Amino acid sequence: MGDKRNYAALDWVIGEIGETLKDARQSLERPTLRILAIRRAYVSA
Repeated sequence: MGDKRNYAALDWVIGEIGETLKDARQSLERPTLRILAIRRAYVSA
């Protein structure tokens, strides 16, 4: 009886963690892409 789990809540938490990680990854990639574009422009100039 005490071993019942609320899998619907677990699915929600997993989804929220996935969205958070996706947002964090995108936030980290954006500055990197800008830096690479600036470097390419500088090297080709």
